[in-house]
Amino acid sequence: MCDTLIQKDLPDKNKPKYVYKRVQKVGEGKYISPVMGELMKLDVWKKAPKRPKLEENRYVDLVDVLKRPYSKANYVSSSSYTSHHDGMWGSFKTKGDAVRADLINNFGKREGSTVVRFPTLVVKCEVKGTVHASQYHGYDTYLCEYLKIVEEVTTPKKV
Repeated sequence: MCDTLIQKDLPDKNKPKYVYKRVQKVGEGKYISPVMGELMKLDVWKKAPKRPKLEENRYVDLVDVLKRPYSKANYVSSSSYTSHHDGMWGSFKTKGDAVRADLINNFGKREGSTVVRFPTLVVKCEVKGTVHASQYHGYDTYLCEYLKIVEEVTTPKKV
């Protein structure tokens, strides 16, 4: 998810208490981000990972070089990471926007020669730390340093 930065370092009075994030469910209370496959657990604070700079210090499409315990589907892709997105979780302002957004769901479990992708859903998350206001394809979003999943707000759907 490559967001366009609108306002960096929101003051505390403008920070949202909750945001919504599209995830893939990998087990009871266990989720992964659908584009990069980072593990997140229910009711556990998770700091967004920093990314290594590759190819002459440019941020690149990283999903092909990431080592994850989950299988990547064929022809997976991700947005290039820009400096304002590095170390920040992409999240949506509203549940409806998280549901409607066209996001790639890259991960699943291998069954023979194919990868059956994990189901997707939207979760409600609490935020803390640095938060930036942003947009993703016309949707109001936030880039957040820390997220904690507090509840599932949609039913998991097969991809």
